[in-house]
Amino acid sequence: MRRLHGQAIPHQEDAVTRLVSTCPIEPGRYTLESGKSTGYSYKKLEMKLHVDGKCVYKEESKSSLLRAVPNATVWKVESDLLVLDSLKPTTPGFVLRESRGNKSLERKVYRVEMPVSFVRGSCKFTPFEQQKRPFLGHQPHDTSTLIFGVVDPESPALRGLRCRPDRLPYHAFERELRSQGLPVDEILTDFHFVDRDADGLVSVEDMRRLETYGNPAAAPEVLEELREALVKNFATLANAFEVLSAMAGAGRVTTAEFQRFFEKIAEASNQGEVPRFAGRPLLAQGERSQSLKDWVGNTDPDARAAVFATLCPGDGEAIELADFLSLNLHTAVLALRRLEHFQHWIFEGFGRSSEVFRKVFKALGPPEGKGLSRKAFAEGTKALGYPGADGRVIRSVFSLLDRNFDGEISAREFLKLLEFRGEDVLRNLEALKRFVDTMLGGIDACFAKFVERERALQGLPASPKTASYEAFQRTCVQAGFSKVAPKADLKMLFLFLHEMPGRQATGYLSFSEWSLLKGFQSKAIAGSPARLRRIIEEVYGNVDEAFQRMHTAWLRRALAKGLKQTALAGLMHCVLTPKPSLERAPSRAAGSSFLADSTRPGSRMNNCR
Repeated sequence: MRRLHGQAIPHQEDAVTRLVSTCPIEPGRYTLESGKSTGYSYKKLEMKLHVDGKCVYKEESKSSLLRAVPNATVWKVESDLLVLDSLKPTTPGFVLRESRGNKSLERKVYRVEMPVSFVRGSCKFTPFEQQKRPFLGHQPHDTSTLIFGVVDPESPALRGLRCRPDRLPYHAFERELRSQGLPVDEILTDFHFVDRDADGLVSVEDMRRLETYGNPAAAPEVLEELREALVKNFATLANAFEVLSAMAGAGRVTTAEFQRFFEKIAEASNQGEVPRFAGRPLLAQGERSQSLKDWVGNTDPDARAAVFATLCPGDGEAIELADFLSLNLHTAVLALRRLEHFQHWIFEGFGRSSEVFRKVFKALGPPEGKGLSRKAFAEGTKALGYPGADGRVIRSVFSLLDRNFDGEISAREFLKLLEFRGEDVLRNLEALKRFVDTMLGGIDACFAKFVERERALQGLPASPKTASYEAFQRTCVQAGFSKVAPKADLKMLFLFLHEMPGRQATGYLSFSEWSLLKGFQSKAIAGSPARLRRIIEEVYGNVDEAFQRMHTAWLRRALAKGLKQTALAGLMHCVLTPKPSLERAPSRAAGSSFLADSTRPGSRMNNCR
């Protein structure tokens, strides 16, 4: 092969010079004809050199004919010679037929050689039709039916796509929001409004549905930030409501009084003197009050009105302590949405089978025969590329997967994630509340049964203040809850109730945790996509434009990936498919083209045996 120096197209300022091997003979048809067809000196050559190395050869003169055996010859270039060789060393690839008088003599030829300069300088070259029209017989589609006006919907580059080309994968939707610098971890609960059918795909109709929802309710993330800020400043939510109601002058707080409470906090943030209500300062000293100041500074009256509407049951005009304490409910709902997000991430990235979940658990890096600790789980999810592996998201996920309250997640516990559905948990919690009210005498009486069952289980002389899961489960089952909700996951319901205050699970349920079920309404804590819709409109203008831009960005990446996979698949096929040996037995006969010989003085055809 000849070595030619080629300069690569520079991607940066400095040009890069590379050594490229180039074949001096181009695949195609080569023909040569000399003399008159009726004359003694007439000679004709026809040759086809295919890209895969195979060739067709025919050379004739007045007294001889040299032709290639079909599918038995290959071509290559050695030094300055074009070599036509037999495909198999033991089988001749050519037949030479010569006429001598009235006799015809046929000989076998294994190899034909001719100078590259002769082929390029004397033969007429005609490229294959495929070089001009790569897809013979293909009728191109109308541009309007092509993806980006270029890609055929049947292109193999699309075969690896995990969704229809007119859909947007859920993870791609999230990725595009992240690429805009949006705090995706803070709006996870809004996402389930986009993918209502839980198929992991987003269509333009799904996004348009965001515009049909009614008045906005506060998102669980906003309520969780408020709850944490109030607890840091007032120590407990009960203390915070005590100050709030003292400002209102009654045990109930209206929306105007609710708004005035936060206006007073904003005023106190800018003043040196901090007012006191119910014997408590409105703002704590030092850094304890900073979170509350930040929350007030980052929200406007409309956002606070949405918080009040979320806490106010039905169409009521005021909230009470029980309503205010329901802020803890939204902490648990947020944990459910985070677990749901983690589950969907596994579904889309790895699959939905139990075998897939076993492999994912193993990839998270648990010690042999042991479970995953909180730290190991966070490190493992981060190593796998989970976008919420840092901070609150992964802590919530771990708490709801630690079903044995032992500080570790076992493989069996991890597999329970496969059958988890957040909407089922909320629906079964509402069923549990109705069941407790009708069959167990209400929330307070039911908890008394829990601690009495716990006393009997432990053999204590008096009832304890907390109840274990075993006491909770036995009381509910004995009362017949499993008949009302046969598919309810009682362990997940217990974890949800235990998650409400935002503390690490201990395996025991307190009365304050259980009593929060009084204010539970699945519709009230469902949230609203209003915040997500507002963000989309601010960044993209409208939902149609948002879908178009998100879909285009994703499809470009997916097509590039599909093309690479298609090319790699073809490359691997070539590498793994055995190639026929081009070596020839040295004792076999070889010859030179007699047309080529005529251009080289002194050369002649070798004897053929």
